Parts: sequence; C-alpha cells; structure tokens
Amino acid sequence: MTSNSNAVPGLFPGKIVVFLLAVGLMVIFVSSVFYRLQNPSRTVVRQEAPAGGKSMKALAKMGNMGQIRDLMQALQKNPEDLPTLMSLASVFMEMGAWDRAALFLQDALNVEPTNKDALNFYGICLYQKKDYAKSAEVFSQLLELDPDNPMAHYNLGVMQKYFLDKPDEGMENFRRAKALAPQDPRLTKLVNEELEATHGSAK
Repeated sequence: MTSNSNAVPGLFPGKIVVFLLAVGLMVIFVSSVFYRLQNPSRTVVRQEAPAGGKSMKALAKMGNMGQIRDLMQALQKNPEDLPTLMSLASVFMEMGAWDRAALFLQDALNVEPTNKDALNFYGICLYQKKDYAKSAEVFSQLLELDPDNPMAHYNLGVMQKYFLDKPDEGMENFRRAKALAPQDPRLTKLVNEELEATHGSAK
C-alpha cells in the first residue's frame, strides 16, 4: 500500500495496513469458506512445488485463476448472485487487483445497496485506488447503516485526518471507535496513538 504525502511519516501507513489488511483477509476467508461449502468438490489441496518447478507464488496465482474461472462461469448463469459477486471481489482483493474488485463490489451494491460487507470492502478498494473522498463517503454510508461499527469509524477517521483536511472530524471518529470497542487492545492502541499525536495524551 502506498502512503500519502500528507501522512505522518512512520505513523499512518502501518496503522491503516493493520485494519484494512485484517478486514481484507477476513472477507477472503469467509467468502472462501462459503464458496467451498456451496461447492464441496472445489476444496483446494495444497501441494509443494516440485524441484525446479513453478514457485509457490506462481502456483497460488494459478489457483486464483482457476477459482476466478469457476466463479465467472457461475456468474454467467446468475449475474446477480450476491455470494458469487462477493467471492470474486475477495479473490481480486487478495491479488491486489483493486480496480477489478471494486467493479464486482459495485455490482454487489447494485443488487443489495445496504449490504454492509460490500460497503466496507468497497471503501477499502477505493482507499487503495487513492479515491479518498469517495472512500470516506462509502464509510459514512456504512455508518448510517451500522453506527456502532468501530472499524468504520476508525477508517473514516483516517480518511478525514490524513486525506480530507478534516482533522477534528477525524479525531471524533477515533474517539468513537475507541468507545465502541474498549476490549479491543489493537484498536485502543491505535486510537490512543492518534490522540496522543494530536493532543499529547489519550482522551
């Protein structure tokens, strides 16, 4: 992930990676499990690359291509199948193909505009595409549906503080995130660091 010139050196990039990557991995795992439950014959068995053969990275990419092919075939039969659209988005997010993932998430939101997972992942993709204003808008839409979502508050706060010149609103979202997840040590640590950087002490 690339950082923005307005980001605090050594502070912002690692923080956003923690939350966005965690969310991305979560959706990939959940979608993968769901898809395999629906298609038990597609369970993947890991194999070691033979000596002198393809690298593990190449094999993993081949596996993604096979999954994408299967999912695209399923989508041709039912273009508005939400689980298939979400699974395709997850695979492309895993590959770092944010443009492609965003397209399938847009399709998913056309099918179900209030789908919270789709909004969350779309916001992440937009961030990766450096469309920070739109990303903040999507996280705001998510909070309208789920006002007690601490990760959405945190991510919106990041957009506001580092990219949209709205530090006060960003700090308010950081505080809200902390209040909503007091038992989450990772989130609490990140928010405290933001508050300390701005005010000198966590509040």
